[in-house]
Amino acid sequence: MIDDEELLPADLVGRRLLKVTTAWHHYADDDPSLVHLWLHLEGLGPVVFHTPSTGLSLRVEQPHGPYAMDEYGRVSVADDPPDVPMARFVGQPIRSVRQIEEPSLLTDFLVGAGSRPAPDTEVHTTPLTDPKA
Repeated sequence: MIDDEELLPADLVGRRLLKVTTAWHHYADDDPSLVHLWLHLEGLGPVVFHTPSTGLSLRVEQPHGPYAMDEYGRVSVADDPPDVPMARFVGQPIRSVRQIEEPSLLTDFLVGAGSRPAPDTEVHTTPLTDPKA
């Protein structure tokens, strides 16, 4: 894979999760907010989950380091943070991905990937409609 190459969600299936890296924005007394999530996958390398204005983009991309944003706070970077749900799947293959539609948005996008489907979980999809129509 070439860095910055766009991936399809199906490209993740069957790949073993080796590590999770996260980048967090820290500002004043606010709780940190997630900026970037990288899943390091066997055979692909680090895949960044990025949310442009209309959905989710998956790209092979090396994690960046921490940086300061002057009066806007700072960004920290952590590997395998225990409070990130995906970290508990390190060492397991991704067995499926799902596309979930969010009715409050005017676009569809992938919002999750799992190492195995949960037997008691239902995924509902709803066609998106323009509320102005």
